[in-house]
Formats: sequence, structure tokens, C-alpha cells
Amino acid sequence: MSNGFRVDLSGLHDFSARLRNNLDGDLWPEGDAIGPIFQAGVPFGFRSASPAVQQAAVDYHERLGEILRLMDAFLHNSEVMVQTAQTVLTRYRDADDLAHLDLRAVISASSEAVTAGEPFASEARHEAADETNYRPDHGVRS
Repeated sequence: MSNGFRVDLSGLHDFSARLRNNLDGDLWPEGDAIGPIFQAGVPFGFRSASPAVQQAAVDYHERLGEILRLMDAFLHNSEVMVQTAQTVLTRYRDADDLAHLDLRAVISASSEAVTAGEPFASEARHEAADETNYRPDHGVRS
């Protein structure tokens, strides 16, 4: 039987923060700067009489397109990793918070919240209803 697994929340937080910093500080801005340059390509080979040079130019432009798609995928996937790490952190912290609560304390706090809100809810129901047609046993107008 497995003993489960342990998640290093501090390490996950550090990883997420460093990746976010790299994305925002370097990777997105550099990608935005490089993209138009790669899309423009370089003006060589298309006017050459040599079929080999023309093919090299075509191949070069195709590789630039592939590089741009890979760079976009890398940036997108890095963004997803940051968001996923943040979701995992939030969910683990929420679960840890719930695990540390005593069930009786949760039920008591919930009951207190309901009891505290009941006068306001009752007042709102009565204000919204026409008193002559309000049926408290059903909460609807007859």
C-alpha cells in the first residue's frame, strides 16, 4: 500500500515565482521582439538563378516558421505551468487548512453564520412580499 506522496509547496512556489519572473522579464519581451524579425525572414536566394540556392532559401524560411511555432508553444506551455503551479498551491493550502479544522468547529462556525444571517434574510423576505398575500408557511404569495 502506498503512503501517498509529499509536495514541496515552498519549492513549487519558488519554481512558479522564478518562471513567472523569467517569462515576464525576459521570455515574453524577447519573443515579441524576435517574432517580427523571424517572420520577415532574410532576403536571400529567391532571386538567384541557382535552384539549390532557391531551395536553401525556402528551407531556411520554413525553419524560421518552425522556430516561431516552437517558441510560441514554449511560451504558452510555460505560462500554463505557472498557472498550474499556482492552482496546485492554492488547492493544497485549502486542503491543509480544512484538514487542520475540527469537524465540530466547522459545523459550529457554519451554524453560527446561518443563525447570524437569518434575521437579515427574514427581513428581506418580508419586505419583498406583499404582507396580505405572504404565506410564511410556504414563503410564496397565494
